[in-house]
Parts: sequence; structure tokens; C-alpha cells
Amino acid sequence: MVEKHIVCKAPDNLNIRIWRYLDVSKFIDLIINESLYFPRTDKFDDIFEGSLPSPSVLARKNQLEEISPNGNIHDSKFWNKIGIESKKKYAISCWQMNDFESAAMWKIYLKTNEGVAIQSTYQKLNLCLNKLDKPVYIGIVNYIDYDNDLIDWGNRMVPFFYKRKSFYHEQELRALIRWADYNLDNGGIKIPIDLSLLIENIYVSPTAPKWFHQLVKDIIKGKDFNIINSRLDDKPVY
Repeated sequence: MVEKHIVCKAPDNLNIRIWRYLDVSKFIDLIINESLYFPRTDKFDDIFEGSLPSPSVLARKNQLEEISPNGNIHDSKFWNKIGIESKKKYAISCWQMNDFESAAMWKIYLKTNEGVAIQSTYQKLNLCLNKLDKPVYIGIVNYIDYDNDLIDWGNRMVPFFYKRKSFYHEQELRALIRWADYNLDNGGIKIPIDLSLLIENIYVSPTAPKWFHQLVKDIIKGKDFNIINSRLDDKPVY
């Protein structure tokens, strides 16, 4: 079920479109297993994942020194170890919020020209995950200045809903699960989901060869999904 949390903010428009850009192997896995993969956060490329901005680290140090002036609970090595270990305790399914497909996202997430974008909405993802019998948390990512902005350091889940402003173009929505509720020992977990409820449209990559559209049809054979050829590769009119 979808749980509430102070850091989990919904978008203003609950019907906003959300997107996942997948290469063909991940798309086949999604369809065959009818599940969303939640990779553990220590597997993400961004080394700042789950970290705190500098003002939060300073605030923590000052507060803990007041509580225990002679203790080691404000030692930076102690907290670095906790922070790194915490990355193994959360797994996330990432989506982009956008009314339109993104040319940048196609380039970032596809290693070849053969891929698709799964398009859903915030509301539909929320409905799907709310059917689970274990907790899941959904919220938009906040983009902040890690040199100057302050966030709550007292809850280890909070930093996973913040990223550096350099990633603002992603406009990310996250669904997060915890090791306390799911087995994350293998670096992530596949969560069964009702794809017929989740998927609104399947967009074919703008650079995909013509035969790839038919391959997508074959992959989803027996499932009633709408397939759309991306128009980002349309020819201009002068």
C-alpha cells in the first residue's frame, strides 16, 4: 500500500503523465514478468544519492555536540559509514514527469536506437502500488543547492527525495521501498504490478528502425496496449 510521509509530495496535477525509458531487454523483462524493477540505491550512478547537503551536515554536527560534547556520535567517519550503508536499505523506481516525451531522456537512457518509453500517470502508478500488501512511498524529487540548502537530517529516508539542481531536467518522480519491508539482498527486487492499469501508451524510440515497431507488437502480443511511434524524428516543413 502507498504510505504517507512528510517528504513524499504529490505533483499539483495528479493526472500528469509520467515516463520510463527502457531498452528492449528491460522492456521484455517488464512485459514477461509483469513487474516493476526497484534497484537498490547503492547501484545508482549518482554518488550523491542519499547524501546530505553541507548545511544539514553542519547542523547535525552542532546539535549532536550540544547533546554529547565528548562523544563520537558527531564524528564524520561514523556518519559517512551510516550514510553509505543506508543506500543498501532503499530501492527506487524512477519516472519522469512530463506532458510530452523527452528528447533528452531518449538519449540518456537508451544505449542503442531500439527502445521504448512506457507512459502512465501519477494517479495510475499510485493506484497500482496501493494494491501491494507492503508499504511503498511515492513523491516528487526536490532539486536543491547542496552547498547552501538545508534539509532534515534526522530521517534516513528523507535525502532520497532530494537531488542536486544539476538534475533538474529529469523532473523525477520516485516510488521507494525499504529493506525492512522487502528483501533487497540481490541489489533490487521485482514488484508484481497490474500493467493493464499502469500503462497508457507505449512510445517507440524516434530512431528505431521500421521493423522494431512490429517487434514491440510481438512482445506485447495478447495485451491491449496502445503503441505510438515517437514523432521526435518527424521531418520539418518549411
